[in-house]
Amino acid sequence: MKTIKAGVNTTRVHWVVEKLQALGIQDITVTERFKPLSQISEMTFVCDDYVVSHIKKVIHKFGTCGNAVDHYVFVEDFINHSNAQTTRHIDNNLFYPNS
Repeated sequence: MKTIKAGVNTTRVHWVVEKLQALGIQDITVTERFKPLSQISEMTFVCDDYVVSHIKKVIHKFGTCGNAVDHYVFVEDFINHSNAQTTRHIDNNLFYPNS
């Protein structure tokens, strides 16, 4: 499993999400960032190893308006924190993995 962190042109988010869903990606977190000369939406999701190359192609094809600097893709190994051992600390409302 891989964690994908990608940035796409904000005007292209809906096309990218639609294409990712067609590849079987159903849980996508999108954060939009607006700066004076930049509008980029950051996407984070998890996928199987075998679809990574397809995902890169989708983001490169549909996540840009033609500028090389308006999209990016980072691929990392997925770490499942839900299986991590948790320890309860003094504050009963907070849990800290592997502390």
